[in-house]
Amino acid sequence: MKISHWVFSAFMLIMSAGSVPAASEDKGNAPSWNFVLQASSGEFDGKTLRLHRLSEATTAFADRPKRIVDTLPVQTFIDQFWPDGPNSFRKDPPNAVIVFGADYVFANAVIEIDKPQLTGQELSFSMKILEGEVPEKIFGPVLILDPAWNPGPGG
Repeated sequence: MKISHWVFSAFMLIMSAGSVPAASEDKGNAPSWNFVLQASSGEFDGKTLRLHRLSEATTAFADRPKRIVDTLPVQTFIDQFWPDGPNSFRKDPPNAVIVFGADYVFANAVIEIDKPQLTGQELSFSMKILEGEVPEKIFGPVLILDPAWNPGPGG
């Protein structure tokens, strides 16, 4: 019996929530934002991560005490958090946990991503593995990005 890609992604997101490292302290009063991206499948060629059939929205959530949740289009997320300037993922690429299925096994790895390129429902990043392994083909990938100091969605 096959599991739907989206059911699998939702399951993986819920199961991985406890393994996400605690966020760094807020910079001033601004909330510390974490981000979640999910797709149906992906590929990794050793340098580039390609996500296929990407969800249309990025989920953003703030750590305590703010507890704010929002969604924003993926292109808006890229435009807002990868601009030029000192406080951006372009200047300080984010770490992320990637949770995925491969060969009927659930796995995860800690990665650094940079240089996002969005084309329709396809998103690619340059990617460096910090811990773990990512196979060439992955199923139901969920990316959980570390905190950003930006004021967040719409900010």
